[in-house]
Amino acid sequence: PGVVLSVWGPDPGQVFIAGGPLGNSGSDALAMHYRCGEWKDLSPGGSETFWWVSGKGAEDVWFVGEKGRIAHFDGTSMPDVASGVTATLWGAFAFSPTDAWAVGGTPDAAAGTPNDIVLHYDGSAWKQEQLPGAPLGVALFKVWGTSADDLFVVGERGTIWHRTKAGWV
Repeated sequence: PGVVLSVWGPDPGQVFIAGGPLGNSGSDALAMHYRCGEWKDLSPGGSETFWWVSGKGAEDVWFVGEKGRIAHFDGTSMPDVASGVTATLWGAFAFSPTDAWAVGGTPDAAAGTPNDIVLHYDGSAWKQEQLPGAPLGVALFKVWGTSADDLFVVGERGTIWHRTKAGWV
């Protein structure tokens, strides 16, 4: 039950999917792993829909979603990991087990609503990155890059942030 919102795979033989109930009661968040011709339910529990899945390998997979929910699949289990935010996380990208990123916010939100969310995982905890200047007040939807010094974040109203060795521009 529910919807599938994201798919990611570390190699041609494995795929992870993320999704959930989208506010419909009675079903849990969706996280599944396809390997060797079979689907396995990762049984994440909780009613917060996962909006994105990304990782660096089959034993390093991040699921992000509603109410700041982040879960990490290590090949065996999938515990939730504190994000420190309450906004929906719409995208994630991992470079390594000690360098992952997540972005989020509240689309079309009023002033004072959590927005401009950029989180970095350093191998021990998720911490919010401060973007330069006055907050734009926009939801950020996706993140991608070639390294932590060449990272792009995109969001509402044509927002594009680029992280370089010199910082965010």
